[in-house]
Amino acid sequence: MRVPLDYANPSGPQVDLALIRLPARDQSKRIGSLVVNPGGPGGSGVEYVQAAASDLPSELRDRFDIVGFDPRGVGQSDPLNCKADMNAYYRLDFSPDDDAERAALVSGMQAFVDACERNEGSRLPYLSTQYTVRDLDELRAALGDQKLTFLATRTARTSAPSTPRRIPTTCARSCSTAPSTRPSMQSSSRWSRPPASRECSTRS
Repeated sequence: MRVPLDYANPSGPQVDLALIRLPARDQSKRIGSLVVNPGGPGGSGVEYVQAAASDLPSELRDRFDIVGFDPRGVGQSDPLNCKADMNAYYRLDFSPDDDAERAALVSGMQAFVDACERNEGSRLPYLSTQYTVRDLDELRAALGDQKLTFLATRTARTSAPSTPRRIPTTCARSCSTAPSTRPSMQSSSRWSRPPASRECSTRS
């Protein structure tokens, strides 16, 4: 699916978003599409669906098309290539114990940032939660759903709370706002039911 790199310039450069869809197993009781995002940041929604869809509760697999997508700049969606020294990056100590180790970590992270700005600086402003939310609404429309149902795990939750505020007319439920009759993924990676039922408020 192609979307604008910059939504303020829809006829300008485009981004190819990689998608996967597994149809609901019980089409007679199908509710719609469930878009999932494993987070990371940098996780592939396509790979997540390929690997983990069979572990989703039967209530979801039976009644929802399970849809995964790679966010812009990730996986197969025109991935970012900072051309950074990843060997040096993975050698960094992310639990510094003294000033010298903290200085080395800051220096190593800055080198990574510098490489991204040098090689992908023109695209970096458009690889953000705000643009991912706009992409989600384009995906919702392409799927033919009036409302977005979104399941986020781990750090992908930063997108889910943004969606109702930014796309107020299209959010049915997202992450922890899923109705109590349907499971939601908690940070422990165990399926549990939220304590209260609440749908995102919508405005026309």
